[in-house]
Amino acid sequence: MRVNILSPGAKTPNGAAFLFPLWIFKDAFRDRGVDLIFFNEIRDEIADCDTLLVDSKFHRSFWAEETEEVLSQFSRWSEKTRVVYCDTTDSTGSLQAELLPHIHIYAKSQLLKEKTQYSEIHYAERLFADYYHREFGFTDVVPSYSKPVVNPEQLKKLRLSWNSGFGDHSFSGPFIGLIMRRFNHRSLARFGAPIATATARRDSDISCRFGNNYLRKSVGAQRTLLSRIIGVDTSKLGRRAYLYEMARSKIVLSPFGLGEITLKDFEAFLCGALLLKPNMSHMETWPNFYVPDVTIKTHNWELEGIKDLISYLLANDGERQDIASSGQRLYYDHTLGPNAGEIFSSHFLKMVAEKQ
Repeated sequence: MRVNILSPGAKTPNGAAFLFPLWIFKDAFRDRGVDLIFFNEIRDEIADCDTLLVDSKFHRSFWAEETEEVLSQFSRWSEKTRVVYCDTTDSTGSLQAELLPHIHIYAKSQLLKEKTQYSEIHYAERLFADYYHREFGFTDVVPSYSKPVVNPEQLKKLRLSWNSGFGDHSFSGPFIGLIMRRFNHRSLARFGAPIATATARRDSDISCRFGNNYLRKSVGAQRTLLSRIIGVDTSKLGRRAYLYEMARSKIVLSPFGLGEITLKDFEAFLCGALLLKPNMSHMETWPNFYVPDVTIKTHNWELEGIKDLISYLLANDGERQDIASSGQRLYYDHTLGPNAGEIFSSHFLKMVAEKQ
């Protein structure tokens, strides 16, 4: 089986997480008889394959002014081979809805559980931003809205790809990423190793560092409310100080950012801290690192009772450490574990299969 992959490269954290497992687990794919061929530009032979994967970042700058040409391009490819569009944007939010009739599969890192919600219009193109706009009155200077899927039959094309956990979230990850972007050294791709165990001595209760300079206030609303309630320093730190603080903290708060999943989630797993996230029951992702009361703890979107929840977790070390340990172990199993390549390649083949 030959799979061609069109991508501009590991130029963003999401772009790296899209490509890294394909590079790192190449032996697992080879064992399954799958040849992965990578392209960073469109060539005549791009559709000469069993399946063509297209990273959404490749056409990102073309949609505004060349929409019809892009759609025509996908239609031509789909006449020759099976086309899988891989949406590597941050949130469960809106789809590139106009593309659905022109491809076979629309794969996304995270999806709304209720697919029919993609037929609705959401403020700021996100379910959670729509919520904070309606319930708390957060309004954007320039409002934007998701494009609804008109034909519900097209929703059957939606499948889960893989999330941004497959990047290098170690201390040196951003530096190595810079070198890779500059020199295109695929051999530098790797996953971060655990920094501290969940049972390590921790002399800090909470790490809650995040930026909130979003142009769309509705997107940053959760962070705004959290910073008001928690009353701790949320200002950003340098990379070394940031991870050091996380490795000595018992709880890491990780509110939604541009999307529900943030890179802080995986840094928390590496540091062995308990990850405290907003309720994520509206979505699904793969791997599912977000199992309430098993690998993470969650709070409601209203943030009601969050201070009491934090106090409870700080008073119950055994429960906190068990959950943090489970989260770290699950993350390790999918990245550095002995069966990680087999697990990933199996999911990949299921994603591109004609039927599920």
